[in-house]
Amino acid sequence: MPPIYINTERIDPKKRIFIADAAGGASAEVEALMKKTVIDALVKNATFTTNKIKDAKGYTLEMELQKVDVDKAGNTACQMSTTIRRYPGGHTASVGGISKAKLGPPADKEAILECVKAMVKESVEKSQPVMLKDWPNW
Repeated sequence: MPPIYINTERIDPKKRIFIADAAGGASAEVEALMKKTVIDALVKNATFTTNKIKDAKGYTLEMELQKVDVDKAGNTACQMSTTIRRYPGGHTASVGGISKAKLGPPADKEAILECVKAMVKESVEKSQPVMLKDWPNW
């Protein structure tokens, strides 16, 4: 059986896979980090691949940074949602949960990047069993 393909490339120019508008001026950098973290998390897992394969069939992990909060002490808290969609086709296989991460001061771009990286890693780990369970039906 070929590996399960995880799509990280935008197919529809109007629809992003990784959305980090909540990061403000750092949104492009955060979105690039989200993609890189998904790829890095799966690179050594033979069950999944992010390398384009002929007649690829698998999933897209749509991730959105929904919230970035900084409290008075300078702690940064982030919240992200993940939706698992079948690829190709885009049918929802599972609406993933909400991931949260919190870091102490200083509240800066690096803190947001670290929060997002932790959440993406967690989301990829939690998504794998969901995809494996759905795979025989797909």
